Amino acid sequence: MRRLLIPAVLIVLAGAAQAKFPYPIQKSFWIASSYASPDVQQELKLPTAKIAQAKQIQEAYDAAIQKLDAATGDNPTDAEATEYFKQSDRLDDRYIDQMWALMTTAERERLEQLRLQQQGTKAFLEPGLSGYLKLTESQRAQLKQIKDTAQSEIDQVYQAMIDAKKIDWPELRKLRNAMSARVSEQSMKVLTEAQHKLYKAILGKPFERGVKAKQITLNPR
Repeated sequence: MRRLLIPAVLIVLAGAAQAKFPYPIQKSFWIASSYASPDVQQELKLPTAKIAQAKQIQEAYDAAIQKLDAATGDNPTDAEATEYFKQSDRLDDRYIDQMWALMTTAERERLEQLRLQQQGTKAFLEPGLSGYLKLTESQRAQLKQIKDTAQSEIDQVYQAMIDAKKIDWPELRKLRNAMSARVSEQSMKVLTEAQHKLYKAILGKPFERGVKAKQITLNPR
């Protein structure tokens, strides 16, 4: 039995760390696993000792998950599955705490910039970014409606494929990409000019590694 784990980092974007981040940065698996990515380590200019520590934590976590997977098997009972997720959650929490303890404040801030760049406009409704941008209730409602409408359209197409007993995965991926681009464009239009400036400031200077960075158009009016 194996859970789907997010790849460490496919897109890397960063900027100069701010003296004080405008909202509390939350611990997350994404930030922890990104810290183990060679591309991110290079961008953060981590010393050799920290890279070695991060590698040790990553290898210990991977080994623990593999051991848990093997012990649980591919056809667990309901009780075994419940216990699996309890144990894997504990492993995740320990992994995140260990990686977090290695990071300096500046590194956490840079990693949050990477996360915001990777998330794009999907992060607008998160409490931290929403509060920083000072989104109004009306704006939050508009953003939620944009997101929900796109998801509903995807769900309808997917259900039609299921009903037809023929799922066209390439076409579904194409639709999801198109909806993502539409949501991003429409969401950016919800922001005021002042909010656009705040958003641009918190993202920092874009930096590419590996996969081409997502470009965000500001003030698309």
